[in-house]
Amino acid sequence: MDITVKNKVVQIESLFVPTPTLKSLLEDIKRVRDIAEMTEYENEPTCILVMGETGTGKTEFIKQYQKKYPVRQESERTYKPVLVSGLPKSRHPKPVAAQLLRDLGDPLEGKGGDTHELTDRLVIQLKAAGTQLIIIDEFHHAIQTQSNQVVLDIADWIKMLINKAKIPIVLFGLPWSQYILDVGTELERRFNMRYELINYTMDTFEGFQKFLQKVQEKLPIQPDQDLWRTEQAFRLFAVTQGNVSNLMKKLIRPAAIDAVFDGSQSITPEHFLNASRRQLNVRDEVNPLILKLTEIVAQEQRSQSYWNRDAARGKNRVVDARYRNVRYGELQLRLDDVF
Repeated sequence: MDITVKNKVVQIESLFVPTPTLKSLLEDIKRVRDIAEMTEYENEPTCILVMGETGTGKTEFIKQYQKKYPVRQESERTYKPVLVSGLPKSRHPKPVAAQLLRDLGDPLEGKGGDTHELTDRLVIQLKAAGTQLIIIDEFHHAIQTQSNQVVLDIADWIKMLINKAKIPIVLFGLPWSQYILDVGTELERRFNMRYELINYTMDTFEGFQKFLQKVQEKLPIQPDQDLWRTEQAFRLFAVTQGNVSNLMKKLIRPAAIDAVFDGSQSITPEHFLNASRRQLNVRDEVNPLILKLTEIVAQEQRSQSYWNRDAARGKNRVVDARYRNVRYGELQLRLDDVF
């Protein structure tokens, strides 16, 4: 393979532009890590809960953060500054402790012993590995059994881990993860930093344009049309519903990579159109990349999903996020008001 092609593809695949919210999150994570290290892990650490709908950037953020702090093999130990794990679907804390042990590299693969013994082993190994931060993804799995007792048990276990390890924890989950902290009040006060990652909307359209501008600056191959110009940005907003994951993983990256493999000098409208067909499964007759601006009906998110504790027995307690239709004319009116 042509080394230039390979380098461009790698650059496109690794392209990451943090939103303003993610920049603030990075700063707060650095702060809680620094404080814990300065106090030599003697005090109860400040912990963080990050919530967001699917595709708002949680997984990509974790991936990029973990890449920044890789595992290092030293002469007498394996140094793992950041432990990343996923909360398994479980009715008991024991599999949670076992999963963290496995992800840390436990020689026994998380086997042997009860919950307390596994937790003690986890704390010892965290200290030995020099772990400074624990990231737990899929935090909402704790609630999917729909049992308050299970939620309380797992919340109590996380509280116990914080008390024993004194290492800051960042939890990532869907918006209704909030309910888990509401049930476990003692855990709630330990996670007094909260972040909500939200899809871009018409209210934050200028932020969407700035995001596109920064993405374009980092691309090793440029598009025929500036992504951040109002008309083009609205088309991209409409085809992705303002969702960062859809925008990057299913549209911009595939289109850019296609352009590189084609030997094109730029990313053409056809590259974007093909990506939207293949990755987003958008039909041509409703595709915002084809339609006239006045014909486009976009959707913007108006509310987050949440956990309805009062739902009838047997009914789904997750209330989905709500969306509404918007058109380009509404955006024009907003921009007229601004300028």
